[in-house]
Amino acid sequence: MAEAAHTSVFPSFLSVAAQNLCATPKAHRNEWDRKLAEYLRGAALKEAFTKFGELGFAAENNNRANLMAKSAHGPNYLRTPEGLAQIMASGERLDAATDVWAEQYADPLHELAVELMRLPAPDEAALLAKIEIIEAEELYLYSSIGMEAMDCVAADAARLGVEA
Repeated sequence: MAEAAHTSVFPSFLSVAAQNLCATPKAHRNEWDRKLAEYLRGAALKEAFTKFGELGFAAENNNRANLMAKSAHGPNYLRTPEGLAQIMASGERLDAATDVWAEQYADPLHELAVELMRLPAPDEAALLAKIEIIEAEELYLYSSIGMEAMDCVAADAARLGVEA
């Protein structure tokens, strides 16, 4: 659940691209718009699951269990059988919720991001949204597609007539 450390200098173009999705019903946009809509829905569900869904609830309970164990058994509570026993159940629930998060939300969202990266951006707002998605999903860190991310952005910029 690592958040991207880099913050963009651009305002969020995902919202602009989402508006274009609704306002520009052109045939050549269909695949991009369909994938972007799917990505936005997935990102919303992932965020909700993380913040106030099962994962958020499990993380909060785990934090609370750790604080209570530390209070009851001291700062070295993880070295005591009693302290470990006190946090074991909440840790297992957090692990299970993290597995669900990865399987149902993070992994499918990552796959959608790769698909969007490879699709031609239909306009400049979509190109900037693509860059935000590449950053958010940290696609540039994967050796198998890291350089492809730059190639896709450069190809879109050239096709759209944007100076690289």
